[in-house]
Amino acid sequence: MKSTVKDEILNYIETTAGKNLRPNHCRQLPCDLYDDEILTGFIVHGLTDEPANPPAWYGELADRAEKRGFRLIQIWEDLWLVRKSVIQSRLRSVYGKTERIFARKTAVRAIDSGQSNEFLERNHLQGGSKAGFKYGLFYSGRLVAVATFSKGRNVQRNELTYRSYELIRYCSELNITVVGGLDKLLQKFIRERHPDDIMTYADRDWSDGRVYENLGFKKTGIMPPQTFWVDPRSGFRIFPNKLRELVLREGWVSPESEWIDPETVLKARGFQAVYNSGSLKYVLFLRSGQ
Repeated sequence: MKSTVKDEILNYIETTAGKNLRPNHCRQLPCDLYDDEILTGFIVHGLTDEPANPPAWYGELADRAEKRGFRLIQIWEDLWLVRKSVIQSRLRSVYGKTERIFARKTAVRAIDSGQSNEFLERNHLQGGSKAGFKYGLFYSGRLVAVATFSKGRNVQRNELTYRSYELIRYCSELNITVVGGLDKLLQKFIRERHPDDIMTYADRDWSDGRVYENLGFKKTGIMPPQTFWVDPRSGFRIFPNKLRELVLREGWVSPESEWIDPETVLKARGFQAVYNSGSLKYVLFLRSGQ
């Protein structure tokens, strides 16, 4: 039988788990695999020219899993093809099969954009990003974790002005878990920038937000699923805020066009729509009275 990308992903999950997992038994959800011991289900979504489900459906799956008390991991085939090593590392982390380094044995210091983006491109599902502040954890001189933050902005809340920042990215080196790593990086940032609050987003494809709640963050909202477009040449996702820029840069439409629908243009050129299951918004309130 011909192996598919989905088969490869599911085989990797079972190999990592070290056991056979039950398909289609996910507390009344259509999971591909479910692990009773760690209360985690897995669903693999493929690429199709005409997705069978609307974007909201993926968020609804996450909602239903949360109500039933288990974690649901949703994996897309396009990400596996271009970020396989990152997804494999995250699956190993789910099963506690990564090298553990304790944050107390690391040194934290500011890093530059080159160091940050090079590290994130290798180790984060979404790759690098622009950021105002970048910090790294070093273990025996080796960079093992990175956190990036936005520049501050003023936010009005309860008729008062607060200085707010965003935690944009956090990840550790592939196949490594830095125990207490995010907390150590946060504390360094807080000491240096004195924020009134720090907000961030948890990717619902992978996270139930518990890691942020354990650090004192409060859930303040649920963001709906996003639509991405997969480039047939590179296999990489195009983010929603980059669609117009792409079609103009490539000359697929005229800048003078009065009406531009980037999604129609991309679909005609073989791009395929994929989604995520949304994200959870969290805020770490650091100023009293919030």
